[in-house]
Amino acid sequence: MLLGLCVLTWHPSPAQTNNQEQYRLHIVRASSPIVVDGLLDEAAWQEAEVATDFWQKWPKVQPHGEPRTEVRATYDDHFLYFGFVCYDTSYYVIQTLKRDVNVWDSDGVGVLLDPVNERTNGYYFHV
Repeated sequence: MLLGLCVLTWHPSPAQTNNQEQYRLHIVRASSPIVVDGLLDEAAWQEAEVATDFWQKWPKVQPHGEPRTEVRATYDDHFLYFGFVCYDTSYYVIQTLKRDVNVWDSDGVGVLLDPVNERTNGYYFHV
């Protein structure tokens, strides 16, 4: 599943702690055009660093959530792109197809962007 595009710029903090460095995703410029079609088959996605070390929050909070989720990110002159591969072992994926429903009651992925590195505010996108 491919999650939207955002017109934001990445500015890493000059002083990162060891914990933050562990969870940093290095984003490189796309080497080929990205087609927003839900497939991650462009060369740019294959060259992007993969993040997999996520925490599971339900049914209990624990590191290294199962099943696995993979996230890749890249950018071009106009957009920042995120690509998600979400593995699931259950038959049921979503509870409802209604708009504007509580996103915490169903499967989903989200990105929190803090473009000015305030560490207090940001832009949250969830699908």
